[in-house]
Amino acid sequence: MEGKDLVLHLAAGEGDEAFLERLEGGELGPVHRLRESLLGAEGGFQPVLAAWVDFGLARDQMPAEAERLGLGGLGRVDVRWGFEGEALRTVVRVEAPAPRRGLLALLDQPGFEVRGTLKVVPKDATAFAVMSLDAAGLYDRVVEIARGEARDPAEVDAVVARLDERMGVRLRDELLARVGPMMAVQVGERPPVALAANAGAVPLPVMLPRVAVVGEVRDAAGLRAALGRMMPRLSAELGTGRQDDPRIEEVAGGYVIRLPGLPPEFGLEPTLLVGERVMVLATTSEEARAALAALEGGGGGWRAEGRFAEALGTLPERAVMMGVSDPGETMPEVIAGLPQILELVGGALGAGREAAARNAGRPVGPPLPRLAAGDVPTADEVRPYLFPSAWALSVDGAGLRYDARESIPGLSTPAVTGVAVALLLPAVQAAREAARRMQCTNNEKQILLAMHNYAVTHNDRFPPAAIRSADGRPLLSWRVAILPYLEEQALYEKFHLDEPWDSPHNKALLKEMPSVYACPSKPLEPGMTSYRVVTSEGTPFGVEAGPALAEITDGTSNTIGVVEAVEEVPWTKPEEFPLGDDLGALSRQFGSAHPGGFNAGFLDGSVKFVKSTLNPVTLRALLTHRGMEVIRQDEILPAPAPPPRPAPAAAPGAGLGLPAVQEAREAARRAQCTNNLKQIALALHNFREAHGDRFPPAAIRSADGKPLLSWRVAILPYVEGQALYEKFHLDEPWDSPHNKALLKEMPKVYGCPSGTFGEGMTNYRAIGGPGTALEASRGVSIREFRDGTANTILVVEAAEAVPWTRPDEPIDPGAGFGSPHPEGYQAAFVDGAVRFLADGLEPAVLKALSTRAGGEVVRPEALQPRRP
Repeated sequence: MEGKDLVLHLAAGEGDEAFLERLEGGELGPVHRLRESLLGAEGGFQPVLAAWVDFGLARDQMPAEAERLGLGGLGRVDVRWGFEGEALRTVVRVEAPAPRRGLLALLDQPGFEVRGTLKVVPKDATAFAVMSLDAAGLYDRVVEIARGEARDPAEVDAVVARLDERMGVRLRDELLARVGPMMAVQVGERPPVALAANAGAVPLPVMLPRVAVVGEVRDAAGLRAALGRMMPRLSAELGTGRQDDPRIEEVAGGYVIRLPGLPPEFGLEPTLLVGERVMVLATTSEEARAALAALEGGGGGWRAEGRFAEALGTLPERAVMMGVSDPGETMPEVIAGLPQILELVGGALGAGREAAARNAGRPVGPPLPRLAAGDVPTADEVRPYLFPSAWALSVDGAGLRYDARESIPGLSTPAVTGVAVALLLPAVQAAREAARRMQCTNNEKQILLAMHNYAVTHNDRFPPAAIRSADGRPLLSWRVAILPYLEEQALYEKFHLDEPWDSPHNKALLKEMPSVYACPSKPLEPGMTSYRVVTSEGTPFGVEAGPALAEITDGTSNTIGVVEAVEEVPWTKPEEFPLGDDLGALSRQFGSAHPGGFNAGFLDGSVKFVKSTLNPVTLRALLTHRGMEVIRQDEILPAPAPPPRPAPAAAPGAGLGLPAVQEAREAARRAQCTNNLKQIALALHNFREAHGDRFPPAAIRSADGKPLLSWRVAILPYVEGQALYEKFHLDEPWDSPHNKALLKEMPKVYGCPSGTFGEGMTNYRAIGGPGTALEASRGVSIREFRDGTANTILVVEAAEAVPWTRPDEPIDPGAGFGSPHPEGYQAAFVDGAVRFLADGLEPAVLKALSTRAGGEVVRPEALQPRRP
């Protein structure tokens, strides 16, 4: 002990006594001053934790092997962690004075300007690592170290010569000397694939990253020539002559590694392309060509701007390595998606445990634990508090320094990772429930849209509660009747509609229940659902024929159609429930696994989360459609959450985005984009029903026919935007001073979550032009879709985003469709279905899908993209 400090000496042998003598002699008195200096403030950085190890104190105890490797030059290594404003800061310093030799000499690499332009990173990148590396010099140092360690240095030279001969090139002079020094690794996004370890196993989502490694090229012609000699030999080394062996094939501009043994779902074909300024190694040919085009096109590279400029603000001027990421784009989705992934993994592990226990003849043991839902912040509430992260590794004459600044604890944060996990666990649990409740909401929205589309083709009548026999007996549920409007035509055609739900044939179809009928928060047996309708007299589904829109005199926005029930039923069984006269029993019939209430789908297509303490009288009024009761919205909805704290100023942090997180993020965003388009399609149908069976024209026009505002403004009352709709001056253009100020109030439903278009911009657009679903100057009737509602696009993602209130310009189907989603874009069809259309479809097919009465026949195979 030294005062109140505990000093640990880790050397062994005689060093113990020498160290104790020095300690007792007071030679370590400066320990106190060192601690105070490390915990002292440095600019805005206030450390709260410090640790250090001084290898210099034990230099005379350094093993001979370490001295030979150049580690005798190591001095003190110190770590500091603390706060800098809203950011977490980590600083690690390693004393290794120049001139360095051996392993420490590997640190001597050419640096780069941290705030300069990084020509090996695309301008729009948000997660990458970049380094400056003298590959040929590094090769020389490794060979030098190997010679020093070998009994005979000539043996190392012989190994190098044999390797060069085997590859057909001089690796140092013909390859390594022609690349660098700048290199970068960028992580992108690919959809997850589901794989099972073996037949019958539970499939698990495998999220494969989209990775591109980019390096500078010094001599493109010489590099290509060297690769031309090396790649055939390397291909021969990979295989043994079998057809399914890996092989390397030459393609335009480079080489592709074929991996026949991998599952085709992986879609993995590593590709190396050599340009004039950079070379790219990516996971697929398409990704490699896209990366090469982005960097070779003369558009410049990445430069810290906006939030990233502030993130890099206090990092060193020069570095040999640097990483950048934005946890605000990834972490909220991690929190929301992690419980589902854990459940899938837990299901697979649980099945394996059960099988192993049965084989061993022992009890299975308790079930694996599950995370329970809790009342904690949602992903949207967490996101404002996250900001870009960055780290940098710099080297100077004194040694090296690692700087990291981050908005949440990361792996660079010493001693706090476990604590951070414990602190985040409640947020993870609540975010899971928030995500599940949102999915439940989207399920009900899709069900309601299907009901509206059913009404379109059945004289404006919603489906009856039951499909009945000729003598009036209920056979099958309404959930079967709307299958064709949930993109489940094939399943619908499997049913025998003249047999009851539990006939041998129909009962076998219980296991094929569409996922839209399953609330993700409620664990149910296969084939069971809690989405039900009420069948008492006076309710919409209390009549055998199904309710007509004109009969809902209370208003569709005040009448519940579909509700979550406490008691679940087989999804094909026509068993709904009556209201009864007991108001207390009525309230107990409705409920969910969501804390505080349940989701209720109203007949205008909206879904509201109804508080569990709702007055039973109000609930009964909402379930009837002709009671003429007056209902205030504040009676229905839970009290609004308090506004979140103001988001902190952006500050930098550390680490690369996890590939799996990025894949999950895009999958979740594409699903949300699908739900946005479904809601827009439903709103357009609700507008049509309220306006004499006519969709809105593409523009709200002035008295003299001048286009003023978009159709997106016209349908605001049908996307729960009545208050916003009433703010507009409908007799002024979109860019009048008054209306233009409303651009910033764009509803979330108009924003593709994968896009970064800027405030008030949307890429959800009508195609426009004569013969399309939303014509410029008149509303189109549903009867005018002679090509079929399933064959005509209603709204599509466009390559160019526009102000959401501005009337759309016509889009060229052949070139104007596009999205931020990899490999395609989403389109909402007039029947309410949303389909993902792959890039590369024939222009003639897209034109046919864009018109409502062209008479074209579009075959399913035509929706497959063209292949080069």
